[in-house]
Amino acid sequence: MTRILLGVGALSLVGVGAAGVAWPLWADGMAHRKAEEWLESRFESAEIGEFALERESAILRNVVIHDEGIDAIFPEIEIQFDATWDHITVSKAIVRGGSVQADLAALERMAEKNTASATSVTEESKVRIGEAMLEAEGVAVGVITDAFEAQGVLAATKKGKSLDLTVSDGSLSRGDHIVTFSSVSAQTSMSLQFPFTFTVSGASTWVTPEIPVSAVGGSITLADREMSSATFDLQGVGQDGSAAWAAKGQINRFSGEGRIELRTDGFEIGQLPGLYAALPLRDSEKAVVVADVVVSWAEGEVQGEGKFSVTGATVFHPMLSTTPVVDIAFSANTKVTLIPAARRLVIHHAQVQREAIVISMEGEFTHPEEPEGRSYEMHVRLDETPCQEVLDALPAEMVPGLRGYKLGGKFQ
Repeated sequence: MTRILLGVGALSLVGVGAAGVAWPLWADGMAHRKAEEWLESRFESAEIGEFALERESAILRNVVIHDEGIDAIFPEIEIQFDATWDHITVSKAIVRGGSVQADLAALERMAEKNTASATSVTEESKVRIGEAMLEAEGVAVGVITDAFEAQGVLAATKKGKSLDLTVSDGSLSRGDHIVTFSSVSAQTSMSLQFPFTFTVSGASTWVTPEIPVSAVGGSITLADREMSSATFDLQGVGQDGSAAWAAKGQINRFSGEGRIELRTDGFEIGQLPGLYAALPLRDSEKAVVVADVVVSWAEGEVQGEGKFSVTGATVFHPMLSTTPVVDIAFSANTKVTLIPAARRLVIHHAQVQREAIVISMEGEFTHPEEPEGRSYEMHVRLDETPCQEVLDALPAEMVPGLRGYKLGGKFQ
């Protein structure tokens, strides 16, 4: 796209390059016609609405381009140049606004076509593009690939062989899953090189429809043009601007394998309002979560292992109590395997601790659609603990009838 924009500007000067710096009165019309002829030779249709040639610049307005898989409109392109008696050197192109709607394959074909034709065009017209700068701002972009659809507002700056890109107020969608973001930025060369790394800020999506996440930022690296795999290093930011969680890992789109390491050093759950609203909590914005979890998946199985703790939570759920259970605090560690196709969950081990109570569990749950294939097995062990300590560790709202009791003996 950058080469095309520079090419449009350069070709607008075809036929008047040798005229020097004193343009004759007919130069505007001649340059206008030459530019449109060049565009029409390379696209299904092209039109330049207005053209104005000045001493050291040319203004193109209402530039419309259509080709297979591409529709582009540019309200205004300013081409700045230096002219001598025998050639013109384009120094800068400025693109103000417009829109580009295209599929990625079409953009790549266009870039290859324009690159191949750039040399011959320059020789014919004595117009030199060289290392011309490019500035683009406010260009609405929509790109479609086999894997996703993306849209946003593009700003770009080209200096030498380096190209800085920023897409703002955008979205990335695949099927029903949509990711929105405040900005995505990258620095690359004129020809996209892989691995390709970009940074994202202000992203929002959902883990499940009931558990949204927002204010995500960090870096993502794509391995190749087919986006077969990606690595990422992301952070979630709370409402107060502090880091709420960090996740890094890799995903392979074709093999279906991946790994995510999720860690929180201790954040108040109210900092993630979407997650907080999805949980059965009351007045628990200050509840603190600490977690260190690894999730990996391959060959139809999902492995999860890690530890986490919660303090200061108030839970309201009818399975626990008819009234809110206040000041919930516990820690846990677990290792599980989920086999989605078989609808089977294997708990290799799980341990939950609250004060003196330590409960260990292991088991397997299989729940297919056919009732005859269902099975549930769970082994639960509570280490020998004084009964009074067990009672003291249970929230009073869960055992209201035992308040004030003093118990002897041991519970196991």
